Amino acid sequence: SAAPLYGYPVRRQPRTVHLAVRRHHGVRPSHIRPMDAVRIHREPCLTPSSIAGVPCVPPPELLARALRCPDVADIDALAMVDSALHQGHVTVEDVRDLLRGPCSAAARELLAQGESASRSIIETIVRHDLRQAGFTVAAGVVIEGIGELDNLVEGLIDLETDGAEFHRTPEQVARDHWRDQQLIARGILPLRLTYDDVMRGPEHVVRLVRDALSGIRALADRLEAG
Repeated sequence: SAAPLYGYPVRRQPRTVHLAVRRHHGVRPSHIRPMDAVRIHREPCLTPSSIAGVPCVPPPELLARALRCPDVADIDALAMVDSALHQGHVTVEDVRDLLRGPCSAAARELLAQGESASRSIIETIVRHDLRQAGFTVAAGVVIEGIGELDNLVEGLIDLETDGAEFHRTPEQVARDHWRDQQLIARGILPLRLTYDDVMRGPEHVVRLVRDALSGIRALADRLEAG
């Protein structure tokens, strides 16, 4: 529940309030304190902190719990990790040191997939979905003279996730077109996805990428054949 306070993205607002208490601290529901929509997390270590007067745990403890919480989907936990790494709030080691006890092995595996280069939840989603489908995806690759790519797939496709905030003005559109032209000249195909493309689900994104790779290979075959 503290994720939005730190600026960490979530696909949808949780219906449950996540409350961290010390392991042996008693918390019981009553008629004046209903707990139906509260998930209690009993923590062996709890560091008091706050943002804008709201009590919450610091980022490493928040992420360690999100990575293990059954109410938080893997993709949402991974998006939080990406955002915290990108903002410099934590290191992987900060979080890994807190991952002990039940569910920690799976949480450490998920934590290892975090990327500080990821700047939005849709970048995280496409990277995760494509890697799950068996593609090689590198996040934040820097091409000299062009800049940083969102996700480079199989070394051939620059998969850009275009949020409206940064891709709507004439200047931004002109910059995108220039980048696309430069990438094509270097043998990299730009493939731009909207937020709606990503949210249609992994099958849609995987199909688009597979079709694009098939097109690249068909073109290479035609060129080789002369």
